[in-house]
Amino acid sequence: MKENALNIEHNTISDTAQCTRSDDAGLEGTHEYTGKKPELYLIPKLASMAHAALNGAVGDTMQDREHVLTAKSGFYFRGNPINNVNVEYIPGSASSRKLIIFLHGVCCNERIWEFSSQSIRPESADTEPTDYGIEIYDSLGYRPFYFRYNSGLSIAENGEKFAEHLDSLVDELAVDVEEIVMVGYSMGGLVMKSALAWASKHDTRFLPLIKKVFYLGSPHYGAPLEKAAKIANAVLERLPFLVTQLVSQIMAFRSQGIKDLGFGDVTPYIGDYWAEHVEHHFVGGTLHSNESHPLSLFLGDLLVRPLSAFPVKDEGHFMERGINYRYRLFPGVNHVQLQRNLGVLRYMEQNLQ
Repeated sequence: MKENALNIEHNTISDTAQCTRSDDAGLEGTHEYTGKKPELYLIPKLASMAHAALNGAVGDTMQDREHVLTAKSGFYFRGNPINNVNVEYIPGSASSRKLIIFLHGVCCNERIWEFSSQSIRPESADTEPTDYGIEIYDSLGYRPFYFRYNSGLSIAENGEKFAEHLDSLVDELAVDVEEIVMVGYSMGGLVMKSALAWASKHDTRFLPLIKKVFYLGSPHYGAPLEKAAKIANAVLERLPFLVTQLVSQIMAFRSQGIKDLGFGDVTPYIGDYWAEHVEHHFVGGTLHSNESHPLSLFLGDLLVRPLSAFPVKDEGHFMERGINYRYRLFPGVNHVQLQRNLGVLRYMEQNLQ
């Protein structure tokens, strides 16, 4: 299934706030999602995204200090924790034996997947937001779940948490799951990889069920901005000036999750994330509509370059192990647009049919 050449395609809502010190948003609990927003969890969407950004910046420190605003990992829908996974929050979806799991990026939560229905159907009068999961459920019947995690924690720790939650999800669903697809955006793709690596060394129910995974703009060989930050921090801390020392100390305070973005291989199980029975899809974008333009070559989608979004250094391993993989480049689609682009949606739908 490998493709030698890159395929090119031209182409106010309420939310929740965590108000307890519990470790994670568990898959069981006292609050079940009923379609209504629990009063204790109501805050504006922008405040929710600010909360996610705060956790991305210093979430590891917040967890160490048991801060009340520490993000709780778990499955959410429209900002609400899914404490009973058998509750049907999308009409008709509970009977589906096929799941598609979405993982957001750094300094985000599950609400980044939302976009206007009219952006893909201009003639639509529907004012409700949609997302890749809802669209894929409508077209192919995959029931979507959206995983929220504290992006300030190390990618390895988040990968383990995600794997544990996914195993619990498979156990608690009333139906026997036959297939799981995963979609990871940016850091979410690295968390997904880490979860696959962790599962390969532990007895998990979900791993054999994973059929396909999609990495959207994930920096498999590190993000250039974080690499630059590491170099700048190393230089500043060696300069004999008070101001540069202060700036260096502030930079060093950024979360472990952000620091991990400078690498890519951030799991103790190096290489085990390329599960051999799984079909791997690597999706990238560029700032310019011409993939050969200097902006595209040097900046990629602004945050991740194609040489990092597409793990070409691992191709030998893929071919040796017979691992199916595919690259898909979307020129003119920047990093943020990868999570809400019609071309990306259609690509996933075509490969799930």
